[in-house]
Amino acid sequence: MATFPGLLSRSNSASPGPPTSIQVSTLPRSFEPDASIVLIGIRGTGKSSLAILASTAFGRRLIDSDRSFQDVTGHSVTAHRKLFGVAEHQRRQINVLRETLIANEKGCVIVCSPGSIERSGQALLREYAKTHPVVHIVRDAKSIRNHLKIWDEEKIDHLLGISGSIFRTCSNLEFYNLSESRTYTNESLDDLASQGHNKALSRNNLSGQVSPPTPFLTLKRAERDFLKFLNLATSKTMSDSSLESFYPLARVATEARTYTHAISVPLSFLISTSIELEDIVSATDAFELVVDDLDRSRSPHPLSSARADQIGQAVASIRRHAVIPIIYHVAIGTRNDGPGEHKDYVDRVLHGLRLAPEYTTIDLSRSDDAVAQLLAVKGNSKIIGNAFFPDRPTCGWDDPRCFASYERAMALGCDLVKLSMPANSIDDNFAVQRFRSQVAVLPSSRIPLVAYNTGRLGRMSVCFNPIFTPVTHPALVGVYDRDTSQQVPGGASHGAMLDLGRTTSNDEAPLITACEANQALYSSFILDPMHFYIYGASVNYSLSPAMHNAAYRICGMPHDYKTYQATSLKGLYDLVSDPNFGGAAITQPYKIEVIALTHSLSRYAKAIGAVNTLIPIRNLPPNGGIPDDLSFLQERNHAGPVKALYGDNTDWIGIRVCLRRGLSPVNAVRNSSSGLVIGAGGMARAAVYAMIQMGVKNIFICNRTLENAERLAAHYNRLDTSSFTPQGPAATVRVIRSYTDAWPEEHRLPTMVVCCIPANSIDGQPAANFVLPTKWLKSPTGGVVIEAPYKPLVTPLVTQIRAEAHRGWIAIDGLELLPEQGFAQFELFTGRRAPRRLMRKEVLRNYRNEKGQRDVDMLQSRIDRLEDQT
Repeated sequence: MATFPGLLSRSNSASPGPPTSIQVSTLPRSFEPDASIVLIGIRGTGKSSLAILASTAFGRRLIDSDRSFQDVTGHSVTAHRKLFGVAEHQRRQINVLRETLIANEKGCVIVCSPGSIERSGQALLREYAKTHPVVHIVRDAKSIRNHLKIWDEEKIDHLLGISGSIFRTCSNLEFYNLSESRTYTNESLDDLASQGHNKALSRNNLSGQVSPPTPFLTLKRAERDFLKFLNLATSKTMSDSSLESFYPLARVATEARTYTHAISVPLSFLISTSIELEDIVSATDAFELVVDDLDRSRSPHPLSSARADQIGQAVASIRRHAVIPIIYHVAIGTRNDGPGEHKDYVDRVLHGLRLAPEYTTIDLSRSDDAVAQLLAVKGNSKIIGNAFFPDRPTCGWDDPRCFASYERAMALGCDLVKLSMPANSIDDNFAVQRFRSQVAVLPSSRIPLVAYNTGRLGRMSVCFNPIFTPVTHPALVGVYDRDTSQQVPGGASHGAMLDLGRTTSNDEAPLITACEANQALYSSFILDPMHFYIYGASVNYSLSPAMHNAAYRICGMPHDYKTYQATSLKGLYDLVSDPNFGGAAITQPYKIEVIALTHSLSRYAKAIGAVNTLIPIRNLPPNGGIPDDLSFLQERNHAGPVKALYGDNTDWIGIRVCLRRGLSPVNAVRNSSSGLVIGAGGMARAAVYAMIQMGVKNIFICNRTLENAERLAAHYNRLDTSSFTPQGPAATVRVIRSYTDAWPEEHRLPTMVVCCIPANSIDGQPAANFVLPTKWLKSPTGGVVIEAPYKPLVTPLVTQIRAEAHRGWIAIDGLELLPEQGFAQFELFTGRRAPRRLMRKEVLRNYRNEKGQRDVDMLQSRIDRLEDQT
């Protein structure tokens, strides 16, 4: 392979030429827990920014190969090349790289300079990748062109084609670094990530409108994307405390839940159509990305670097805009025996595995050896053995090949099996149910089965298939029936154009939506309509009913959610006696008192000492305990007598999400970080717990009634907080006796503040009109302040913090907090993923100020900025 040190690092002499197909590596993806991570890629992809984010989040040392080279030689890379010549420079650079990799094998994030990736460097990295994650960082051509100041598009395409081919042979993982519509230089992002902060940061201006995206928010999205990728790619290596792991559904594997739906979307549709991904994933549990460019023609279809980039970009976009897992599926249509077809197929599967999808399908028509080779490099991706019988066997589901396919997939080591065939009659839907029942009585070692009939006559079996039912969306209806003749982005040739009418057989195309599938389950009495409530002393103004009822409608659930305002907990007894009682959100002042009515508490509610979510239990295990997580979720949406009540707390999840969203990279949590909680009630308890879960070691409470603050501090200081804190020593909770007190000199000023006191008048008492002492807002790097109530929305505290935006302070109000805790509550109530974007929109659409008026401009601007949230 040729050496391109100048091309890869500075791109000043690229001569254009036609891109060739890439060679996809078969390097392993199994690593020791503390194996160092290497990032490679050309200049302008954002490697340095991503490395800083990862090293900070995971507490790893940051190693830069160029800096190591200068430390060893005493010269910069450029100066050394000029002084000693290219040959000597390359020899020394490889030696230093080798020494750097060996000396930092564990606990590091290593940024590898592109100039060292010549022949010897590639071989060195290939060897290192056998035991370490080596991640190829990719970015779009426009961003690379802007960074390198090369305006010739042909040169950039040639550069990306060559560099992609080189880097993919010596790496085992790949991350596509999505660019924003607003352009920022990598240098500015590097500075922001490492040392500075944007003094113009402002989430909201004084009118309540959300400001345009800043480099800070851009970096937060990149951080979220990259940390999620690393956790998926190296799940045994990283702590996943920064991701979705605290949501109820995260406790149970998606394939273990019942009646889950996978939205099936062709790659060609994603790269040729502008669509809101969050809208089409509502009510679904997984996103099946169908790589659909292996058509029925007999001509070979090698995987080009441009196509690999498009696949990576699609996966990255899905991850950014949806929290559901990805099923990576390479569709073959009926072209499964043409020249080069097997290599074309395998290369696409191998490339998909580099992107760390949660699930990957493998065509079971391949040989045992071919399947085994793919399984050997699957990494953490779960493999779905897939068999579609386009010509329905004479005996249908009674054909021995069906059971043989299941047993073969299980013997080969697949994690799931997916079998499907066209339906010829309605009776075929009962036949597939019999087949599922036969598999269900196999020994406990059996693996999950996805089995259904395709076509219009098979829709009934699709509705009652319990795992990863393929569904569509109104925006996708007909997408498999039309033909496209547009050129795909990225410079693909006419031969690489995607033919939607031919890439996937119409027999396989999903014909029902997730909403329709759910409606069928309720209409056939498989599931029951349930009643939910928000219960408290002052809830008539609550936005929760609008938020949850809209979510039920879009998911096809006949549930309802109402307010129940009461002066005591006595009313709960009437609600619980209803066989269709589904659960209740508990608000002030009952979050602590309601614990006495529960049979059991989640570990979160126990630690917090407050409950905001009450769940009915209808089936108790013989030992009288609470069902395990799976059984607990499977009880949802089923009516019957309530035998026990289970208490949980989701307030802390919402607070934690908002704190992390508002913290700039320079304020990333460290052992020296300080947090402040105003108040001492149930919400304040959740705020303290959220900070502990984030790793904050120094937490302060200030409350008007000192005794209550001291009681709350004593509650947490009695707990072994090291058992639920990410790392390091246990947290300590201290009390600040008065708002007039100076901040303790031995501790850093707070960068996280959560105000949990009511902002409105209660029982005739005047509103608190609370503001923070200005001396507590002297953090040189600013911070984030959450105002938990949303009545009124613009409080004196919110106004105060927005006025400090020029100093790096960000205000997050109750309208942003409410849906975040509501997502977890929705999961507990229904056992399904919350349609997050919709719920956020409904909160904003239904908000009225204390005069009953809507600020249309402000609310619309906030709706427009929902893309900043996932």
